[in-house]
Amino acid sequence: KGDRKKETNETFFVNLSGPVNGTLGAAIGVVTIVNDDGLPKIRISSERMDEGNTGSKQMVFSVRAHKKSSATVTIDYATVDCTAKAGSDYTATRGTLSFAAGETEKTITVAVSGDVLYEPDESFTVRLSNPTGATIEDGTGTGTIENDDSKPVLTINNASVIVGNSGTVPVTFTVSLSKPCGET
Repeated sequence: KGDRKKETNETFFVNLSGPVNGTLGAAIGVVTIVNDDGLPKIRISSERMDEGNTGSKQMVFSVRAHKKSSATVTIDYATVDCTAKAGSDYTATRGTLSFAAGETEKTITVAVSGDVLYEPDESFTVRLSNPTGATIEDGTGTGTIENDDSKPVLTINNASVIVGNSGTVPVTFTVSLSKPCGET
């Protein structure tokens, strides 16, 4: 019976017995059903989320196979810095996903660190590698950490000076930011 599942080749035997008007020579025939279905193709999603102000939030990536497999499928993953830096913007993550026979979706969770600095949106990637029992269709998911902080406000103080009858007198102004900034 035909199917579309990726599976190992299958065999069965046909046994001859009870010949009439003859004798048995090779009495067992082996039939091999060769699998003709391609391997599942694996892809990872790209995700976006606000960073938050404190603690960490979980960014969840979906890893999907385009079809079921009757065998276990494994694939490695690891995060890679882009403009976001592991340790300060997110927590580096690596491991191996294992899809049991018939499973088509798994998730990878990456902790994103909150802060109150105004900065551009930042990104990192999650890369898939070393598949067994599958091929990689799209092996790079981008995680975009969206800035949710307002720009700092610049202020300058007032100053007064007593001017003498000659020469110059320096005037000092203090310029300040309402909060720290993640950019110059």
